[in-house]
Amino acid sequence: MDALEIAIETIFVLFCVIYFFYLRFKQVDEHYLYQDPFFWFMTGMLVYLGHTFFFNLLVNHVDNEVIKNYYHYSYIGDIIKNLLFTVGLFYLPSKKESTSRSNFFNAPNLDLI
Repeated sequence: MDALEIAIETIFVLFCVIYFFYLRFKQVDEHYLYQDPFFWFMTGMLVYLGHTFFFNLLVNHVDNEVIKNYYHYSYIGDIIKNLLFTVGLFYLPSKKESTSRSNFFNAPNLDLI
Protein backbone atom coordinates (compact mmCIF):
# COMPACT_ATOMS: atom_id res chain seq x y z
CA MET A 1 0.00 0.00 0.00
CA ASP A 2 1.13 3.55 -0.61
CA ALA A 3 1.05 4.71 2.99
CA LEU A 4 2.82 8.03 2.48
CA GLU A 5 0.47 9.24 -0.24
CA ILE A 6 -2.57 8.19 1.74
CA ALA A 7 -1.23 10.01 4.82
CA ILE A 8 -0.64 13.22 2.84
CA GLU A 9 -4.11 13.02 1.31
CA THR A 10 -5.68 12.36 4.72
CA ILE A 11 -3.90 15.32 6.30
CA PHE A 12 -5.03 17.57 3.42
CA VAL A 13 -8.66 16.46 3.71
CA LEU A 14 -8.56 16.79 7.52
CA PHE A 15 -7.27 20.33 7.08
CA CYS A 16 -10.16 21.10 4.70
CA VAL A 17 -12.72 19.64 7.13
CA ILE A 18 -11.28 21.63 10.04
CA TYR A 19 -11.34 24.75 7.88
CA PHE A 20 -15.01 24.05 7.06
CA PHE A 21 -15.80 23.88 10.79
CA TYR A 22 -13.82 27.06 11.39
CA LEU A 23 -15.86 28.93 8.80
CA ARG A 24 -19.13 27.40 10.00
CA PHE A 25 -18.51 28.35 13.63
CA LYS A 26 -17.70 31.94 12.62
CA GLN A 27 -21.09 32.49 10.97
CA VAL A 28 -24.12 33.14 13.10
CA ASP A 29 -27.57 32.31 11.80
CA GLU A 30 -30.96 31.21 13.05
CA HIS A 31 -30.48 27.52 12.22
CA TYR A 32 -28.94 24.96 14.52
CA LEU A 33 -25.66 23.48 13.43
CA TYR A 34 -26.99 19.93 13.36
CA GLN A 35 -29.71 20.94 10.88
CA ASP A 36 -27.11 21.54 8.19
CA PRO A 37 -26.55 18.32 6.20
CA PHE A 38 -22.97 19.30 5.42
CA PHE A 39 -22.21 19.28 9.14
CA TRP A 40 -23.08 15.59 9.21
CA PHE A 41 -21.08 14.86 6.06
CA MET A 42 -18.00 16.67 7.38
CA THR A 43 -18.34 15.05 10.80
CA GLY A 44 -18.50 11.66 9.11
CA MET A 45 -15.36 12.43 7.13
CA LEU A 46 -13.61 13.67 10.27
CA VAL A 47 -14.47 10.51 12.21
CA TYR A 48 -13.55 8.21 9.33
CA LEU A 49 -10.23 9.86 8.55
CA GLY A 50 -9.31 10.23 12.20
CA HIS A 51 -10.10 6.60 12.91
CA THR A 52 -8.37 5.05 9.91
CA PHE A 53 -5.38 7.40 9.69
CA PHE A 54 -2.94 5.22 11.64
CA PHE A 55 -4.24 2.01 10.12
CA ASN A 56 -3.36 3.31 6.67
CA LEU A 57 -0.11 4.94 7.79
CA LEU A 58 1.35 1.89 9.53
CA VAL A 59 0.20 -0.80 7.12
CA ASN A 60 3.70 -1.18 5.62
CA HIS A 61 5.50 -1.33 8.97
CA VAL A 62 3.44 -4.02 10.71
CA ASP A 63 3.57 -7.78 10.29
CA ASN A 64 0.84 -9.44 8.26
CA GLU A 65 -0.29 -11.40 11.31
CA VAL A 66 -0.96 -8.20 13.24
CA ILE A 67 -2.84 -6.75 10.26
CA LYS A 68 -5.03 -9.86 10.07
CA ASN A 69 -5.79 -9.62 13.79
CA TYR A 70 -6.56 -5.90 14.00
CA TYR A 71 -7.56 -4.63 10.55
CA HIS A 72 -11.24 -5.35 11.16
CA TYR A 73 -11.21 -2.52 13.73
CA SER A 74 -10.82 -0.07 10.86
CA TYR A 75 -14.38 -0.96 9.82
CA ILE A 76 -15.68 0.85 12.92
CA GLY A 77 -14.73 4.16 11.27
CA ASP A 78 -16.56 3.09 8.10
CA ILE A 79 -19.70 2.19 10.03
CA ILE A 80 -19.77 5.47 11.97
CA LYS A 81 -19.09 7.45 8.78
CA ASN A 82 -21.96 5.71 6.98
CA LEU A 83 -24.33 6.37 9.88
CA LEU A 84 -23.42 10.06 9.93
CA PHE A 85 -23.80 10.29 6.15
CA THR A 86 -27.27 8.74 6.52
CA VAL A 87 -28.26 11.39 9.06
CA GLY A 88 -26.96 14.04 6.64
CA LEU A 89 -29.06 12.57 3.85
CA PHE A 90 -32.17 12.84 6.02
CA TYR A 91 -31.48 16.54 6.60
CA LEU A 92 -30.67 17.21 2.93
CA PRO A 93 -34.24 17.55 1.57
CA SER A 94 -35.22 19.93 4.36
CA LYS A 95 -32.41 22.38 3.58
CA LYS A 96 -34.13 25.51 2.34
CA GLU A 97 -32.31 28.29 0.58
CA SER A 98 -33.59 31.78 1.06
CA THR A 99 -34.58 33.10 -2.34
CA SER A 100 -35.50 36.60 -1.38
CA ARG A 101 -34.90 39.27 -3.93
CA SER A 102 -32.55 41.19 -1.66
CA ASN A 103 -29.99 38.37 -1.92
CA PHE A 104 -29.68 38.83 -5.68
CA PHE A 105 -29.86 42.62 -6.06
CA ASN A 106 -28.28 45.29 -3.98
CA ALA A 107 -31.12 47.74 -4.59
CA PRO A 108 -33.64 49.13 -2.16
CA ASN A 109 -37.08 47.56 -2.06
CA LEU A 110 -39.44 50.32 -3.23
CA ASP A 111 -42.67 48.31 -3.15
CA LEU A 112 -45.11 50.14 -0.92
CA ILE A 113 -47.92 47.58 -1.12
